Amino acid sequence: MIRLENLYSFMETSFDYLLVVDGTERIVHMSRLLTRDSHAEDVSSEGKQLKDILTPPSLTTFRSAMAQARG
Repeated sequence: MIRLENLYSFMETSFDYLLVVDGTERIVHMSRLLTRDSHAEDVSSEGKQLKDILTPPSLTTFRSAMAQARG
């Protein structure tokens, strides 16, 4: 069985920024590079809601992208 952390590590070899959220927009995982570049190194973002860390325009863009990806 594949462990999620191993899957995330594999995905991070192909993508600089990896953000994994659940169906309620709660952050499950942020790649190390995304964490560093978003200046979230001092506080873990995992477990937080996207609405609590993204600006309203960024949240709108995220939701739009997810809707397009789902088809």
